[in-house]
Amino acid sequence: MEVLVLSYRGEPLREFPLGHRPLEIGSGPGCDIVVHDARVRERHLLASAIGGSVMLYELRAGGKRAPVRALEPNVPIRVGLHHTITRMRSEVARPGPSRAHTEPLGVDACADGEVSLIVGSGNEARRIPLDGRPLTIGASSRADVVVHDRTVSHRHCRLEPCVDALWLRDLGSRNGTHVDGVAVELARVLPGSEIQIGRTRLRLVGRGRPGDAREDGLIAESPEMGEVLELVERYAQAREAVLVRGESGAGKEGVARALHSRGPRAGKPFIAINAGGMTASLVESTLFGHERGAFTGAAASRRGLFEQADGGTLFLDEIGELPLEMQKRLLRVLDHWEIRRVGGEQIQKVDVRLVCATHRDLREMVREGTFRDDLYWRVAQLEIRVAPLRERPKDVMALARHFLAQKGGGRALSAEAMQLLLTHDWPGNARELRNVMGRCATRATGARISLRDVEAIFDEMGVEARGSGVWAIEEVVDQHGGNLTAAARALGIPRSTLRDRYNRARRRREAG
Repeated sequence: MEVLVLSYRGEPLREFPLGHRPLEIGSGPGCDIVVHDARVRERHLLASAIGGSVMLYELRAGGKRAPVRALEPNVPIRVGLHHTITRMRSEVARPGPSRAHTEPLGVDACADGEVSLIVGSGNEARRIPLDGRPLTIGASSRADVVVHDRTVSHRHCRLEPCVDALWLRDLGSRNGTHVDGVAVELARVLPGSEIQIGRTRLRLVGRGRPGDAREDGLIAESPEMGEVLELVERYAQAREAVLVRGESGAGKEGVARALHSRGPRAGKPFIAINAGGMTASLVESTLFGHERGAFTGAAASRRGLFEQADGGTLFLDEIGELPLEMQKRLLRVLDHWEIRRVGGEQIQKVDVRLVCATHRDLREMVREGTFRDDLYWRVAQLEIRVAPLRERPKDVMALARHFLAQKGGGRALSAEAMQLLLTHDWPGNARELRNVMGRCATRATGARISLRDVEAIFDEMGVEARGSGVWAIEEVVDQHGGNLTAAARALGIPRSTLRDRYNRARRRREAG
């Protein structure tokens, strides 16, 4: 195994095993490697094993980011006047720490943008992507992450990457660093870990690799959905109601579930209801419950969805379809967070995070008098817009592969089939794409799904493969600075095919 050897005037003093966690070097008594030298800062260096390398970060006071260099084997590095540290291989085997059965999380995950630090909560929350380097957190303007909190020390704590984990180190703060409610000096942290410093709460979150399904089911490879996920991470920590706007099938419920699963109510119920097409009496009974005998057919008492969602999240889809009389009843609940069952007398308090969704323009409905102005401002305290799939060509590719992997048994799409998918309008959005991919997986007989297979499915469904290909192709071309070769490589199609479709689509748009 590899070790760091601390030497004084060339004479080895002690070995420190490398690998499972970073090693802090300095003159302070809390350092992992203490160097008694007046020229050595209290917290001087940080050594971290990353893959087959050992990186050495210089912990300069006031430095915006720690300068970094590789620590080569058998090459002494001077620390102070007479001390050196050397990366060496030791013949003595030392038992390593037991590994937790969790997803590995280390510098690679940070460098790929998979892990972020959420600082604060609600509308004031900030998302700080981790990039594989140490991150000092504190109230000082010289900290990497500045926290405006008088109860936080100037240099309060530091996140340190290692080969398969992130470590959180308290830097001698006045009131300590807590992870999931436990005071720590040095602790391994994972996505979902909650960190408390002073009055400020921080949280580690994972995002997954582009195109992969997250644990909440969302797939995002386009810049548009990337912005949605940024808002999800911020708004998940808030208590305010969220309005998710977007066309039918665009993924509004997925966003609502993500807001729930990424927030503090994740362990509580998530209850969803579609208000479209329900009568006023049915909506009232469904939302607020009813007592036995409250109306014909009410043979037993029943809890409403607000009661079922108590402590968790209630997702009210298509809120624009609510009748006006029910809008007034809902407003009263949101003003006081009290409900009363139909036919009941008892008033009950509820604690619910409300997330609503609509494909309608609620502001226009307010102007028309079909949606209450006061209710709009209660349900739209925060807003997220989910763009339609026709505006997100990168997500078309990612979603198609994902749906196919679920049902396709290892099948892949040909370049021509993928191009047809890219140039379709997708009026049904992701829901329509899922249907098409499911049918293709069942119908196709070869290892690859061909253009003919997709065209046949469109014919079966009575769908015209409508091309808004000019925007889809142009967007990919624009993303690659007009370079057709690079754009064709990104789409996985021949350059000549891209050029012909690009020119044809432009001519069609200019003619239309």
